[in-house]
Amino acid sequence: MISIAIMFINVPIQTFIQKSTPNEYMSRMFSIVGMITKGGMPLGALVYGIVLNKALVHWTVMTSALLMLIVLVVFPVSVLKNHEL
Repeated sequence: MISIAIMFINVPIQTFIQKSTPNEYMSRMFSIVGMITKGGMPLGALVYGIVLNKALVHWTVMTSALLMLIVLVVFPVSVLKNHEL
């Protein structure tokens, strides 16, 4: 379920970046986006470690799944309202 949510979020973001970035800056832009997303993984692991020390695992997973579902619904709707993909 998480992989499906990530796919529905990642594809519109990548499409938006490709359409809004000039061709001569495309590789730079995707390298920056990749650096930010891969650099955010240790920060996410740190946050999850802190949260899991204070809360039960099933509540943490359920909360993160609900947050991803909210983003899954809100993000594509807002992108479609503002930009034509």
